[in-house]
Amino acid sequence: MVLTAEQREQLHRRLDEILDRLPPELKDLEQAEERIEQGLRGLGEASMQAWAESADKGSSPPPCPECGWPMRHRGLARRTLVTMHGTIAYARPRRRCDRCGKERYVEDAALCFGSHGVSWQVARRVGRLGSLLPSYEMTRQLLLEDYGIEWSKHTIEEIVNQAGGMLLDGDDAGRNARRCERSACT
Repeated sequence: MVLTAEQREQLHRRLDEILDRLPPELKDLEQAEERIEQGLRGLGEASMQAWAESADKGSSPPPCPECGWPMRHRGLARRTLVTMHGTIAYARPRRRCDRCGKERYVEDAALCFGSHGVSWQVARRVGRLGSLLPSYEMTRQLLLEDYGIEWSKHTIEEIVNQAGGMLLDGDDAGRNARRCERSACT
């Protein structure tokens, strides 16, 4: 069990609060939808935060990318991350190579899209919206209305461009692998 009994109880209380705020009459559907959506957004953020606080932060020592020497755990460093369920704060292990002095946050590659402090899920949604909509201003407005994410057009453009570059790199790698298979590369 990742979450503690106390954390689960707090989340259950929040859900009860959402349900207690529902309007009493069926004709108030729009109000019910708004209250549930707003409440679930807060519940999602609280759930993500509780998980981030409880999730195992241990991992085996990775090899240093510079010299291959095992990197030592040098404490936990705080970071914030924008997720589909709100912004969470979490602690992740800082690793250091005693041989060459290189430092890394190994978990960042799995948790964060680039250096933007956003989850991969958020980056995928931003990339999709930013590439489909006619302007980054429209993307900005939809992110705020639908997900409560408030960013500048410039930040959105950076994420869309980085995501597009990664897709192109992946496409190139796939084409090269297929080309290599056809020509029996080893």
